[in-house]
Amino acid sequence: MSELTTSELLAMLHKSGMTVTHDQLKYWRRNSLLPEPVIRGKGRGMGVEQLWDEACVENVRLILDSNQGKRINLLSAGRALFGCRRPIGTQLLRRFLLELAHEMVTENHRKELADDNSELTELIQFLTPEKVREAITKTEANQMLKLYDSINKFDTPLGAQVAWISNCHPVFDVLVETEFPDLTGKTSLSNEALHKRQRSAFAWIVLIHYFGEKLNKMAIFAIQQLMLKVMSTPVIQPIIWPKTSGG
Repeated sequence: MSELTTSELLAMLHKSGMTVTHDQLKYWRRNSLLPEPVIRGKGRGMGVEQLWDEACVENVRLILDSNQGKRINLLSAGRALFGCRRPIGTQLLRRFLLELAHEMVTENHRKELADDNSELTELIQFLTPEKVREAITKTEANQMLKLYDSINKFDTPLGAQVAWISNCHPVFDVLVETEFPDLTGKTSLSNEALHKRQRSAFAWIVLIHYFGEKLNKMAIFAIQQLMLKVMSTPVIQPIIWPKTSGG
C-alpha cells in the first residue's frame, strides 16, 4: 500500500466521511490500534514528517464502527481489528496472546482433550502455559509483526504448516477450545469466536517459529495418528444376518 503524510491521511478520512483529528491518530497509534508510521526527513534543516500506511484508513473505519455510538473502548476496537486481520501494534498482539496463555491455565479443556485423545498427550505435555508464555514474551517486536502479517499466507512454509494444523480441530485446540465454521463453508461465527480463532492461529505461528521443527513434527505426528484412528474405526457397522435353520 502507498504511504500518506499526516495531512493526506486526514484529508482522505474526511473525504470518506470520518472526522478525525491528528491527536486522535496519535492516541490510537500509541495504543497499537494503528501501525507505526515511518519517519522520513524532509531535507536538511527542514525537520521530519510521518508517513502513514494507507491501511490506516480502514483501521480508523473499524475503530469508529466498534463503539456503536458510545465512547470508543480501546480494547474492543483492538479486538475488532485483530478479528479482521488488520495491521495493529505489538502491544496489542502480545496482550491477546498472553490472554490465551492465561486461559490455558484456567480451563479444563486441555485435560479433557488429552483424556479423549491419547494421540495428543505428548503435544499437550510439551505446550504448557509456561512455554507458550515464554514464546510470546521472547519473540521480538519486529518479528512478532512479521509473523502476524504471515497469518493465512499459505504460500510460505510457516503459513502452510499452520494451515495444515488448523484443519485438524483437536490439534488446533490443544491451546484453547475454539469454534469452527460449519461444513457448508459459511463463516457463521460471532465476533468473539472469530477473535479466538484468529488468536489461536497467530499463537501457532509464533510457537512454531520459536520452538522450530520439533514442535511442527510433534503436531504433524499427532495429526497422522488421529487420522489413522478415524480410518481404523468403521463408521457403519457391518450387517450381521441371522442364521437360518438350514444355514
